[in-house]
Amino acid sequence: KVIAISDGMGSGSNANQTSSAVISMVEKLLESGFGNSTITKVVNGMVKLKEDASNAATLDMTVINTNKEKIEFVKAGAAPTYVISNFELQEIGEDTLPLGQNININYDSNSVEIKSPMIVVNISDGAYSDELREYFEYISKKNFAFITKKEIISGIIERISENSSDDVTIIVTKIE
Repeated sequence: KVIAISDGMGSGSNANQTSSAVISMVEKLLESGFGNSTITKVVNGMVKLKEDASNAATLDMTVINTNKEKIEFVKAGAAPTYVISNFELQEIGEDTLPLGQNININYDSNSVEIKSPMIVVNISDGAYSDELREYFEYISKKNFAFITKKEIISGIIERISENSSDDVTIIVTKIE
């Protein structure tokens, strides 16, 4: 299973077209069997070719491999991903530039072992807030096996700044 979020820089149709093109290219490269490193480099090159800094876009890709019992994360300019398991919280992601900013892409790549039950929360930067980590800390201390994905999403939305005019994407995955 692959989860991917791309957030185009700026606003309007240009940002939407860029992020849609990123996701489309990621899907095609995954279907063709390319690995995460190749996918990131090819998509970065595609965005960079537009030669317009406003065409930059984030990439947040989570690859869940239940056969290998591993989750891989690839991030370029993306908001953190939160992994909750065994009463622990992991924040995945380093500060990196979005796709299209530099021909030699510097992206963050991490992996974690699947420990059931587990919750993985991918968000765009529009959903990020200072209170979010505290919320996930709170969830990690509870028996979250009974918390629904809808409840988690509602909790995230409650913590989004009212002043935020950015678009919001939230994907919650429960692994049981």
